[in-house]
Amino acid sequence: MPVLQLKIQGTPRTISSKAFIKALEQWNAVLQDIDTAISGIKSGSLNWIIEDLSIGSLSVTSYAQSIIPGEDNAYQVIHNTMNGLNILEETGATPPYLSVNGIRHAGNLLALIGKYGITGYQLSDTQKIVNLTAKASVNIQQLLPERFVSYGSIEGRMEAINIHLKDNRFIVYHNISRKAVTCSFQSDQLEEIKILLGKSVIVTGETFHNVRNEPVRIQVERIRLLSDPTTLPTITQMFGSMPSLPDGQTSDEFIRSIRNE
Repeated sequence: MPVLQLKIQGTPRTISSKAFIKALEQWNAVLQDIDTAISGIKSGSLNWIIEDLSIGSLSVTSYAQSIIPGEDNAYQVIHNTMNGLNILEETGATPPYLSVNGIRHAGNLLALIGKYGITGYQLSDTQKIVNLTAKASVNIQQLLPERFVSYGSIEGRMEAINIHLKDNRFIVYHNISRKAVTCSFQSDQLEEIKILLGKSVIVTGETFHNVRNEPVRIQVERIRLLSDPTTLPTITQMFGSMPSLPDGQTSDEFIRSIRNE
């Protein structure tokens, strides 16, 4: 059974209920953000069931229950949650699968360190432990602002169209790094974009980078579907088949004969 523990570290009898509830809300938002990236389901594919609560350093142990018949993303979500938050702690880079919104939720979680009696967090599953400190919070504050602008493109899977914010947007998860790039678009592009939901696309336009020169947002100018490799023509279709060779003649002998060698 895939189990994940969040330990809220602090001095006993000092962590407030308000801080505890806020930490759990932001924690669940991070889990859902990564779940959405992996499953393609906006509300996520997993329910997190509390298995155990303990006091002292407040500890919440949960197990993941899939709501999708025949599909269980729990191990992937747990691995990428722990890996992503560890990247934010150790290197301050953008983690795979975590969108800008997800990084903000992680930032809200980590911003509680040093307040309300919280001194840090510890994440653990059956194989690994990740410690989170105020360092990760500082890294996120530096990571989120857009610092550089260029013109470029990104290839990846398009997910999570949202037209209820200040600007219309969707997310593209890079084909190789799986890092999330927010794509802002105009209302007259909506019908074209809806058709491409869940598919691999190339998005081109003005590209905004963070302090590490990672692309975090694109103002969509053009978007097109990436070709499906299974539909590409074969070598034979492009260049024709090899002609039949005379009896006993090898391909090398045939090539030399047509070259008059």
